[in-house]
Amino acid sequence: MNYRIRHVTRYHYGQPVVLCYNQAHLEPRDTERQRCLDTRVSISPAPATVGRHRDYFGNRCCNFSVHGKHKELAITVVSRVDVRAAEDEPELDLGGNSCADALAQLYRNRDEAT
Repeated sequence: MNYRIRHVTRYHYGQPVVLCYNQAHLEPRDTERQRCLDTRVSISPAPATVGRHRDYFGNRCCNFSVHGKHKELAITVVSRVDVRAAEDEPELDLGGNSCADALAQLYRNRDEAT
């Protein structure tokens, strides 16, 4: 199953900031069941420097610096991730009911059992 994930981190400063250095760990990690197909990182205001590397644990890191007066910093990450079901993952059959209906039925069953 493919997913499109969008994450936004915003910082609002009480006073204007002239210079900031950052390291972000916001990109999905590849695992046995998950593979990151594509990631786009957008930073506002535009950074003066950007660097990418993997840390000791294999996580993707984005280092950047913003030079210039700003009161807000926004980092937006949009990723496409392919996730495979686990071999032992049970099938979820709601019998045509919505999740809310299924949850209500669970509560009714619990209440009847007590």
